[in-house]
Amino acid sequence: MAESTTLSHLADYTPGCVKSGVQAHPLKDRLTEHRGRIWHYPLPEPLGNFKSKLLWDGYRRHLHAKYEYAGAWHARRTPRSRLIRRLSGEDLNSLYSPEFVVAMYRYAGILDWQNASKYSPNALCQRLVETGVCKPRRRLVL
Repeated sequence: MAESTTLSHLADYTPGCVKSGVQAHPLKDRLTEHRGRIWHYPLPEPLGNFKSKLLWDGYRRHLHAKYEYAGAWHARRTPRSRLIRRLSGEDLNSLYSPEFVVAMYRYAGILDWQNASKYSPNALCQRLVETGVCKPRRRLVL
């Protein structure tokens, strides 16, 4: 499971050390750490080999990018935060969760949305389902 987070106490799968930012963990380990409380928004169809490779290449391109604390802070649902998200341009040198998801989906050709920085986590999930990019959420269990 690839993610951009500061909330993991697991060693990063790739270099084998705990760090903040874009990292990968075996899904089973992440489920255990969160006691099975992980929501999954599945794609409507399985990715083919080509899009899977693009997704993997996009992940490797951003592996170990720093976690963007400012982006996460501005993801709050306040009028000021919404304005800052809309006015700020996309910067993928550091990533918080919605930026990471949109960037990876864009690399894989799943969507073509611009300015990944404008989404809060909840707004992104809602838009992914509303536009048919993803199915409604389901809870992953051990």
